[in-house]
Amino acid sequence: MNWVGKSEDHVVQIIKQHNLEEYVQIAGFLPYSDVINELVKSDYGLLIAGDHAFELTTKMFDYLALNIPIIAIIKSEGLISRILSKVKNSYVLANNEESIYTILSNIYLEKVSKNQSCNIDIDGLFDRKKHAKKSVN
Repeated sequence: MNWVGKSEDHVVQIIKQHNLEEYVQIAGFLPYSDVINELVKSDYGLLIAGDHAFELTTKMFDYLALNIPIIAIIKSEGLISRILSKVKNSYVLANNEESIYTILSNIYLEKVSKNQSCNIDIDGLFDRKKHAKKSVN
């Protein structure tokens, strides 16, 4: 995952706590043209929004303009959800481990079935026992 923009300390701590540093590159702020160049290389765009019914984010419009499938972790009601319900290849899911695991598993299986490379151990990402062992060692 390539994270472009301001890093948030609590999220960085979660990444470290679960030993996910090899899967997440934090680029920081980039000029808009560089952001677009990064986005066109993306398989998916991640959109995480707050609990405001009328919240919009320019990130969503960048993803839509570039025809990048969107994984949106948002409330199921609201303007973003209504827009994305009309968009092919967008996934609206609740902010809980089961929903996130399910959609990432489905995406992974879809890529594997199409013989596309996917260098992610999806089960390993959410395996609490595995992460507990790593943090103890």
